[in-house]
Amino acid sequence: MKQLFVVFLACLFIFACDDDKKSNHETLNDSDCTDNDTVEPDEINSDTDTIYDDDISQPDENDSEPDEDFLDDSENDTDINIETDENLSDDDNNNDTDTEIPDETDDSDSIPEQGKVLCTGLMHCYNDSAEIICPMAGNEFYGQDAQYAGGGYCTQKSFVFKGLEQEKTVYDNNTFLEWQSNVSDVKYHHAGAVSYCDSLSYGGYDDWRLPSVKELLTIIDYSKNGIMIDENYFTDTPASYLWADKESLASANYFWSVNLPDGMVAANYYDSEYNVKCVRNSQNIPAQNFSEETTGADTIFTDSSTKFQWTMTFNGKTWKDAVSSCENLSYAGYNDWRLPNINELETIMNRDIYNPSSSFPSITGVMMWSSTTAAFANDKAFLVQISIGNSISYAKSSSAYYKCVR
Repeated sequence: MKQLFVVFLACLFIFACDDDKKSNHETLNDSDCTDNDTVEPDEINSDTDTIYDDDISQPDENDSEPDEDFLDDSENDTDINIETDENLSDDDNNNDTDTEIPDETDDSDSIPEQGKVLCTGLMHCYNDSAEIICPMAGNEFYGQDAQYAGGGYCTQKSFVFKGLEQEKTVYDNNTFLEWQSNVSDVKYHHAGAVSYCDSLSYGGYDDWRLPSVKELLTIIDYSKNGIMIDENYFTDTPASYLWADKESLASANYFWSVNLPDGMVAANYYDSEYNVKCVRNSQNIPAQNFSEETTGADTIFTDSSTKFQWTMTFNGKTWKDAVSSCENLSYAGYNDWRLPNINELETIMNRDIYNPSSSFPSITGVMMWSSTTAAFANDKAFLVQISIGNSISYAKSSSAYYKCVR
């Protein structure tokens, strides 16, 4: 019996030692697991993995795209500081937009709105012969170019330099045209001007061309006295004509040009020699598209390409009387008519046709006033010659036809 009791005590001792060893082994393994990076997914504490805002639902694990509001920092999950929607700044939501460069062909803030044209640059008012303080509504000479320019009826010109210092180009933020900042070193006849631009390598580009009349007119500044161009951008520009691309239909071998000293658009003989300013990119000028609508005895002509509405053509008046007539006109139920400035009037011109050089319905070959005074000769204002397509300055005391616009 005594021997059996000794055996029993020995078995209890062995069992107790074995149990103590087992407990020590499990503690060691737990410690190893704490340092081990390959923890099974079901053992991860969700609070220390990716953090979600309380108002943002977690993405479905079967979705290939996370919810657009899901915030994640895959490089440092445990250090993410998620801001609530209330505190999240616009800058944090739109980091990419801070450095985004606008698409030149889709810059809606820069493109002139339909129903607007580029401003002429004229910011002063004039009577029949001199500059005056701009008159108040109801007074003589109210309703001329500068007064509507200040009222937001046109888009201000906007240029920036591009390219290398020795070969600067001038980029027009409104039309997206890019110009040589200077002109050709020598003068060319028309064929030579075309060849010069076609072969020009300048500013890193080789797709230069001779501009159209309408393109040249976008850089004319009618406030200038001397050279009607912004010489801060268009440097070393001589007081002479610049060639345009097309031939006039009025006379064979005569090509269109724009005269910088007086802003005149005229056709000159092909063998004349003038300086050249080349352009690149294309200007999207919608085709004229006129429709007619009659209200009582009055007919309105609407050009869908500009959204301008025009009256019929009125018989000849002096410039002063034409300005006053449009300003006080009640026509087809509207009383907000004005005499168009020269850039607005230019929108009805079409120099691809002749006599008349306009697609305007039922228009005849007459001279037609604008509200733009010639800064270099205050007793003159600009008008267009509908028959042949010229644009000239003309004595204000003379009579010419006119249309009103709104």
